Amino acid sequence: IVAMQAELVEKTESLGDALDRIRQLYEAIETDLDEARRVQTSFLDATYRRFTTADVSLWLKASGHVGGDMVGFFEVTPHIFGFYSMDVSGHGVAAGMLVARVAGMLRNGAPDLNIAVSSFGEGRFAAVPPDMVAAQLNAQILNEVHGERYLTMCLGFLDQRSGLVRMVQAGHPTPLLLRAEGDIERLGNGGMPLGLIEDARFSSFEFRLCRGDRLLLYSDGL
Repeated sequence: IVAMQAELVEKTESLGDALDRIRQLYEAIETDLDEARRVQTSFLDATYRRFTTADVSLWLKASGHVGGDMVGFFEVTPHIFGFYSMDVSGHGVAAGMLVARVAGMLRNGAPDLNIAVSSFGEGRFAAVPPDMVAAQLNAQILNEVHGERYLTMCLGFLDQRSGLVRMVQAGHPTPLLLRAEGDIERLGNGGMPLGLIEDARFSSFEFRLCRGDRLLLYSDGL
């Protein structure tokens, strides 16, 4: 009995040591995940912006510490701004790293580094056609991720002077346009996700926003 009791005490102490190590590992993982979440949300510079004739409101909520969704906007000229909604396949850190990588290529406040903005020198910029942006992202994701993950996206540009929107839909849920009169229009042509097929073709489409209209972009997480 004494020998069995001594063995039980020894095993209990070993179990306590193992639980302490597991707790330390869990705390380290939690710290890393919190840091990853802070890095990801840092790409969401602002959740609201009032432009000259249009307002942009963003909402992002991950299902866990880190998610594969991202929304954002960026100024091209005083009259034109871009906006996007995107979703990487899967969840967790791997999806969060890819979506942060793409969001960094569409960063607001850095037009020289934004792949959706072309520079003409002397501080003059113009929007790159959305279908060309999608094609470039498709090639870059395939090159970096090698088909392990893909990305769906809606990317558009609004010209506030005319209300004209040019947009590309790359496998993302259908944008909804709520007219001021109450009618709802479903926009887009579907399109292929980014990072699945080499040399996939993407096409832009256009529509016009009028005073009082609202455009909704969302991911399947909604």
